[in-house]
Amino acid sequence: MDVGLLAAVAVRTAVVLGLLVVALRWTGKRQAGEMKSHDLVTVLVAANAVQNAMTRGDGRLGVALVSAGTLIFLGWLAATALGRRPGWQRPFVGVPTVIVEDGRPRGRDLRREGVSREQLEAAVRDRGLADVRDVRLAVLEVDGTISVIPREGAAKA
Repeated sequence: MDVGLLAAVAVRTAVVLGLLVVALRWTGKRQAGEMKSHDLVTVLVAANAVQNAMTRGDGRLGVALVSAGTLIFLGWLAATALGRRPGWQRPFVGVPTVIVEDGRPRGRDLRREGVSREQLEAAVRDRGLADVRDVRLAVLEVDGTISVIPREGAAKA
């Protein structure tokens, strides 16, 4: 198999992965389990759309293996780099966002992160609290989960 072709596939795969990571990071913090059906369809269609760009439409096994290997290697490289350089977490992974403070939702942060009032209230109920006013602090974590710290003496739902 042509080494130049395989090198080109590796570079194309790296470029496409980089662009997708930036685009997904830009769209906000949402867990895969919290994806709506249109989010899942978008990811699947994007995967199909970029496959030809990565492999030049070449269906050979070697090309597929180089592309998959490049994705796996870059994932490992990113995890290793982020583990060694904690300062890189902010631009590449993000930071937690406070969305409720002292029982008051932070509307601007909720909108910026794409969290609806209903999602916030569901997370509060999920933690056994009756109302958002019973929350001392709620934080949207980088993985898309919402951590809730109740006020002292908060009423349980």
